[in-house]
Amino acid sequence: MTTYRKGTRRKFSSGQGMVEFALLLPVLILLTAGIVEFGRLLAIYNGLSNSAREAARLGAAVNISGSTPYYTDCAGMRAAAKRTSVLLTLDDADIVIAYDHGSGSTFANCVQNAEPSPPITNGDRIKVTVTGHYAPIMPLLPMLQPFDMTFVAARSIFPNIVVGTPGGGSGGCYTLTVAAGAGGSVNQLTSNCGTGQFSGSKTITPTANSDYYFVNWTQVVNGTTSTPTNNPLTISPSTNDTVSLTANFAPCYRLTINKTLSGASNGTLDSATNAVVNNTATNCTRGDGVGGYTNNTSVSLVAYTVADPFTDGTIAYKFSSWSGGPTPTNNAVASVTMVANTTVTADYTQVSCYVLTKSVTSGSGSITQTPSTADCKSSTNSFISGGDVTLTGVPSGSAIVNWTGSITSLTKSLTLTMSSAKTANANFLACMAESSSLPLSPGTSTITFNFTNPSGKSLNLTSLTMTFGKEGGGPNPNLTKIEMIQATTTTFWSGSEDTGTTTFSTTGSPAATARATGTGAFSLRFTFDLTNAEITNITNSIFVVAADTTNTCTTP
Repeated sequence: MTTYRKGTRRKFSSGQGMVEFALLLPVLILLTAGIVEFGRLLAIYNGLSNSAREAARLGAAVNISGSTPYYTDCAGMRAAAKRTSVLLTLDDADIVIAYDHGSGSTFANCVQNAEPSPPITNGDRIKVTVTGHYAPIMPLLPMLQPFDMTFVAARSIFPNIVVGTPGGGSGGCYTLTVAAGAGGSVNQLTSNCGTGQFSGSKTITPTANSDYYFVNWTQVVNGTTSTPTNNPLTISPSTNDTVSLTANFAPCYRLTINKTLSGASNGTLDSATNAVVNNTATNCTRGDGVGGYTNNTSVSLVAYTVADPFTDGTIAYKFSSWSGGPTPTNNAVASVTMVANTTVTADYTQVSCYVLTKSVTSGSGSITQTPSTADCKSSTNSFISGGDVTLTGVPSGSAIVNWTGSITSLTKSLTLTMSSAKTANANFLACMAESSSLPLSPGTSTITFNFTNPSGKSLNLTSLTMTFGKEGGGPNPNLTKIEMIQATTTTFWSGSEDTGTTTFSTTGSPAATARATGTGAFSLRFTFDLTNAEITNITNSIFVVAADTTNTCTTP
């Protein structure tokens, strides 16, 4: 009989347990790994299955509030599939979305926001195929190798569902066709009630081509036609309405104005921007956003003379002729009729300009100028060579205008031809007339008016007008003689004149003649036969300088 001691038996049992654990440990590890891997595989399986279902479910829903059906929202369906996937990250390529007629092969793949061809009708299906790749995280089991799992889910689509009160009222489906006439386009709408069928409000925007503009719509609702001009146009038909919309466009022509300016300093003219003025506002807006003109619009153009800004008004550019359509071609004021996109050119030639300097050198008065604005440069009062400028002296009170400078003249107005720089000085010379006291008592009496000779030149007394009044209802005063007194006394007129107002002239009746010479003063003496008469007033007595009946002196 074998005998063991007590301590030896305990050591043997401990070693036996360790051996047993070592034999079972691989089995336990494999079992645990299998459970974990199986659970992971099951989660991936369920996730892929749910991904396909959720995407198909979204595509089959009816989008009542929007204009884009859910079955064309490819990105939205893929996003729904990705959200539902468990433990796997899906790419867009892993999710295939297509359409079929309920059986057989698919007839179109999903394109974002685009109706498939042929369009979806009630009973067609959205078909979603999701493929995921499974790979074990602990490849300890030889029989568990990586593989792909594919799940397919399909749902029927019913786009022609009427939402609202069947057979009438708003909110249901209606028929709508939208078209564009020549010269533009309109935005395309996606049916949300089936082919050619829509529900809810719709907004249609016309877009004109570059050479056209939007005019109006031809809108036909259930046979009734109207022509709204809204841009864009929003409509809200009732259920079962039939609506037709056509956008109408018309030509809108562009006008381009060019200027040919020869001899300009530095090749440009700063003032050339306003050389040609378009006096006709645009009446349409083209598709490219530029203002234009409708067909047969007459556009008024004016070509102005412009000064060269680099020559201080000594050179200008004067209109010569039009090309490109304006008529008359040689007139600075012309017009062009818009029947196409048009480019017109104003041709200019270089001309010389001369400065006119005008001033009041003595006396009181002012000068008017015609034309009032210089045609070369206003700041220098310069005019185109060969042009005429008329100056008129306007005295303050009774005075003679005597011009000096480039021309001397006793005329009130004078005309200068601008063949060179000109100077015109206006001298306003007061007449300084004085008379003896009135009234003149009965008897033969005289009244004398004394004048200076303000111009220092010979004066012709060519015309004289006077009015004399009388006291009460007696006989008229009888004027018998008018004398001009200078170094000697010259009779201007003699006779008998008892009318209240009489004009005497060298050519009229009664005829008269007299002349003052030299630079000295002269007088006019009037002799009256005042038998049984009395002169109470003499007014408007005027003597006129020869050659200009407007350059006059008037008695007080």
